[in-house]
Amino acid sequence: SWSIPSDLYYAELTEHDSLSWNSDGDSYYGEVCNSNYQPPGDDNPDYHQDIHVGRIPVDNPSAAAICQTIIAFDSNTDRSYKETALLPASIPFYENQNHEPIPRVDGSEDMEALMNDGIISRDNAVYLYEKAGLRPSPYPSTDSLCNMNQIAYWYKKGVMYEYHHGSPTGYARLVWVWDDGDSVPENPELEHIYSLFINDVSNINNDYSSTTILRSCSCGKPDQYNVTMRLMDHGVSSSVISGTDGVWVILDDRGGLPHHFLA
Repeated sequence: SWSIPSDLYYAELTEHDSLSWNSDGDSYYGEVCNSNYQPPGDDNPDYHQDIHVGRIPVDNPSAAAICQTIIAFDSNTDRSYKETALLPASIPFYENQNHEPIPRVDGSEDMEALMNDGIISRDNAVYLYEKAGLRPSPYPSTDSLCNMNQIAYWYKKGVMYEYHHGSPTGYARLVWVWDDGDSVPENPELEHIYSLFINDVSNINNDYSSTTILRSCSCGKPDQYNVTMRLMDHGVSSSVISGTDGVWVILDDRGGLPHHFLA
């Protein structure tokens, strides 16, 4: 299945394939959904990673500079910097969007979960939530979510975790700008607005690099130069966790990957 990240397969070292990724023995690996594209499927993959592998995503002279950024971050013992976080969160999906039976997905709920559970200290965080358009985020925030604030607040943040729609060239908000009177968000009424475009990275102060987690889809798509590569090339990020394709949304797992990675 195209939607099962292959890295999860290679990171699972405990169970034999016959007990997990190919448990039905038909040599079609990772069948987690049935014919209606709903779980469970014929296989029972073990999603727990036994090994986490990092890659330097470029093969050119800038790799040496990336190594220096990694060393500098690792050597820095200033906890007041390393434990300070930037948390920009959009609303990737609105309830009943385009008359589809989908729930509202507000990234600020993930950020609130991270802070409420003590994974990230609220006192040490700058959190930017969607305040524009119809039905914005109801949670109070440090400031509003926009391109200018995304860039300005990044300075000296040890952790940066975002939640948007994404592509190899960056990540964008989805704003419900107007309504035709039916109270249903429809494509003509919705606008994608970049919170960070790949060319914006050069405007971010890189004196202090961050551990960066990009929740948005395809920000690490490996077959083209992408925003993950740019963040590391420019020294803004000492490490980046990003999606090489579509990124799963699990509404019952508020806090998402950082909740498990930073805990």
